This record gives sequence, C-alpha cells and structure tokens, in this order.
Amino acid sequence: MQSRVLLIAILLSVFALPAAPPHLHADARQTQTLTTLVGAHSLTRDTNGDNVADTVAARVIVPAAPSLADVEAATNLAARLGYETTAFTLPVVVRDSEVAQPASVAVPILIGRTNKFVRQLIDAKTVDISSLKPGQGLVAAVASPLGGGDGLVVAGGDDDGTLNAGIELAARLPRVWGMSGITLPTVEEQALRYLRAHGVNPSGAGVTSMIVDSDKRGVARVAMRVTV
Repeated sequence: MQSRVLLIAILLSVFALPAAPPHLHADARQTQTLTTLVGAHSLTRDTNGDNVADTVAARVIVPAAPSLADVEAATNLAARLGYETTAFTLPVVVRDSEVAQPASVAVPILIGRTNKFVRQLIDAKTVDISSLKPGQGLVAAVASPLGGGDGLVVAGGDDDGTLNAGIELAARLPRVWGMSGITLPTVEEQALRYLRAHGVNPSGAGVTSMIVDSDKRGVARVAMRVTV
C-alpha cells in the first residue's frame, strides 16, 4: 500500500481528519514525536548500562532577555530534569545568546516566543504561535532546531501561555490532564483504533504537538502524525 502521512488534529476526545493544524507544519524528514522526546532515554539518559539515568541530554534554552514566565517555565523544567537523573553537568539552563555550539545540544528545549531559535522556526513556518489565544501555549516536537538533535518548543502567544505550556511539559507529560491522566502512547492507540473502526488502516501514529489551555483542563488540542 502506498504510504502517505496525515496530520490529525484531536480536539479533546473528538478525532477527525483535517488538514495540518495551523500551529505545526509538516517537515520533510520524519521528526521524532512529542511522545518519544518526553519518553524514556530521551531528556535524561543512562550512559553506563545500569538502567538508571545518570546524565541530562537536554538543555533548556531561554531568550537572551527572558521574561518572568520564561524563567518560571525554565526553572520548572530544570527541576524535572534534575529529579529524573542521578547526575548532570551544569548548566542545564542557558540563554540563547550563550549557546556556542548549537548542534552539540542533544535535545534542545526552546523556551519563549522571543527566543531567537523559536523566532527562526516561526520565520521558517515550522511553528506558528500567531493563532494562539491569550493563555494558550504550544508544546511541539521540531526537527533539528539547532542543527543537531530534534527538540521541543515551549512558547505561548503571551507570557501566561508560555508558563502554561511549560507546566504541562514539566509536571505532566507524557501524561495528559494530570499525573494520573491518560498517556500520550494511549492517545495514539485510541486514535489508531478510531481510524480502523472507520475504514482507515494506519500503520502508526505519533503525537507531534499540543496546545495547552488554562481553562480547558489543560489541553485544548493535540496534533498527531499518522502513517497510512
């Protein structure tokens, strides 16, 4: 069967097959999904084979002049990373102006709408935050934003949106709507079951981004890439 890639926007629990959602555009190469980037052996890693994370592969990158919300989001993410590993090398959080070798960052987490790397992604139409409502934030997987490994964008249409998106990533993902909520892999499995029940035979699915909303139980929309 000929392969093609569809982007599915999931509005809460309602699954549909629209065109690519406005906040994330298809990339020429297969980017890692949000699910894999926040999963095991991604942000933190085991380097000696004892099944215990002992290094932080991610770096949290804030704007050169971060807002208070940018700093709060970065602090929350640094706390999560530190909690998930037995050791790490400082600094975990850096300004975008301090990244001397961008391609060397294994998993960049780009915070804030004024971040120069986020602005480059916006200019390239890789991500779009212009349609976000007040308080909404985007958490998205992006392909090699610094020329190295795939990374994450955490940015809002305003400061509240950036902070809300940062809390979702730092405190919940890969769970959604809370620490006891559904996981991203389960969201993918439910989407596959829905499509198969409606005559579509997908071979795989991966969550690529989500819009976090402060007044809709935390998540307003999830975007998914489905291979058919």
